[in-house]
Order: sequence, then C-alpha cells, then structure tokens
Amino acid sequence: MIAQAFSPPAGAQLSEPAQQQPSAPTEQHPPVKINYLNVCTPTDSDKDEIAATLTRIPNPPALVADFEISRGQSSLESAEKSRYVRLRREFPADSKFSTVQYSISNNGKNMIETLVLTGRDVKELRQISIEDSISSHAADVNALLTVNTPVSRVKVERFGKSSLGLARCEGADQSKYDAIFSAASSVMGGYRKNLSLRSMLSTELKWLASSTAASSSSGQRKAAPANRK
Repeated sequence: MIAQAFSPPAGAQLSEPAQQQPSAPTEQHPPVKINYLNVCTPTDSDKDEIAATLTRIPNPPALVADFEISRGQSSLESAEKSRYVRLRREFPADSKFSTVQYSISNNGKNMIETLVLTGRDVKELRQISIEDSISSHAADVNALLTVNTPVSRVKVERFGKSSLGLARCEGADQSKYDAIFSAASSVMGGYRKNLSLRSMLSTELKWLASSTAASSSSGQRKAAPANRK
C-alpha cells in the first residue's frame, strides 16, 4: 500500500486545531459563612421557639435506672485549670428525649452548672442546654446544689438550622425574656432535685470542692507579702 501525500486545493485554508479554553482556577479559599447569634435580644420568633422548647422538657423526668458518672480536669494555655463532674441519665424509649446530662465545673474562680437534654428525633430537636454560674467564693459546691441559682444562658440546637440562644446581658433591656429565664431556672431546679445529685455525686463533689480550697490557698500564698529585713 502506497501512502499518498495530501495537498489542499489552491486557495483553500487549513483550519487550526481549536485551542482549549483554560479551565477556571480551582477556588482555594471558598467563602466562609458565619452566623452570629443575637443572644441578648433575639427576635420574637426565636424567643417563642425557645420558650416552646422549654415547655417540651419533662419536669419531673421519668428516667431509666442506667446512669454514667465521669470526672476530669481540663486545661487551656493562659487559663485556669478546671475540674468537672458529669452525670448522664437516659429517658425511656417512648420519650421525645433520649438523654440528659448534668455537669458542674470549677476553676477556682467560678462554678458553672450545665444541663443538656438531647432530642430522640434530631430533626425535631438536637439539643437544648441550660446554664448558670456563680463565684466559687460565694458558696461551696454542696450549697450550690441546694440553691435555685438563676439561669444565665439557654441554647437550642436545631437540625439543618442555625442555633437559637438567649443569655443575660448587662445594659440590655431583657424584660420581655423574663418568662424564659424563669422557666429555664425552674427546669434546672427540678432536675437538680430529681437527679439526686448530692447522693449520686457525693464522692465526686468532694473531689471537685478540693480544687477551690487548693486555688484559694495558692492565691493566699501569692498575695502574702514577703517579709524582708
């Protein structure tokens, strides 16, 4: 077989191969969307949803016999070490909530109580957390469990939606949220009692309280002036 050279007709123009368009450069830094929570003065719709979520919490709760207790210490750079104690209980299978977790932490300056309830159907509710705090020097751990400390923060986490929050803010007019803070404080007080914290966590609370004494002693040693002659 003999190969024959191809010659274009006179006056014909050869078309150049189509040049590929350069592909758009891959975006190395995609835009980041940040949602800011207005926890001081949430909108009326957010306020109503927070209030409605609080009414769904069973108080007093019906809990199964199983429980889990843990304790530990956390530390962050340039921050006080904090000890914490946690109690986890479960709801019956027919409840709209699956678990409840109570925790109390102490960094020697402040004690923080947090109650977290997890929804069984996350599409309806993921979690609701209720928090209060008090100075470690204002009362000891056992006294804190006998006083209905006013709640300072409520947070509702929803599936596929932004979280909702309400916190006490100095200088802001929050009179329209008094009912929510009152309801949240009632829930915290009820669970503090029904979880039998003083008996369930008796050993752990002694260990937690020792962090306050150690911190106080350390602070006194640092504050004591050196006697020089």
